[in-house]
Amino acid sequence: LRLSIEESITETVRAAGFPVVRYRQDTRPSEYLLLVERASARDHVAQLFGSLGDALQQDGVHVVRYFFDRDPRVCFEEAGAPGMLLLDLHRRYPNHHLLVFGAGDAMIDAVTGQLQPWVDNLFPWGQRCILTAVPTSQWSQREVALASRFLVLPARAGALRAACEFFRDGAKGDPRALTTDEAAREIES
Repeated sequence: LRLSIEESITETVRAAGFPVVRYRQDTRPSEYLLLVERASARDHVAQLFGSLGDALQQDGVHVVRYFFDRDPRVCFEEAGAPGMLLLDLHRRYPNHHLLVFGAGDAMIDAVTGQLQPWVDNLFPWGQRCILTAVPTSQWSQREVALASRFLVLPARAGALRAACEFFRDGAKGDPRALTTDEAAREIES
């Protein structure tokens, strides 16, 4: 908290000169929406990424976690829970930083190799990142296409830290400010 001189003066005047001290929060803690891709309800990689969200919550990070079954347009809080549309998640969490754990195959047109037309409309978050379990040595046109709208990083602890720093430092708009090649070199070292 930081002393708010303007609010303190205003409140002191309202209190007929009796001193009133007001504080305001210096920074707002970051909030993250994790979308975890899963191949099945028993997907071990998805469970690992889901438990990462739990660990972040236990460390005091504001995290909301949802799963999706290959196609991110419908997400679920837990297995068997009713689905929620991606746009409804945006209405509920518009200011969260978006972290997608998965390969992003459903976002790519299988014929053209380009992003599906719905991606821009359904991912309106300004700060968004895909953390993929695909090794950087196997990255292809898919990651290049995803990098046109997302920060794309390998799913590693260093990459998660890099994504959080990228969000924290006020990176807005075009996520290509940190290219996948630069990020991979930085994270690999």
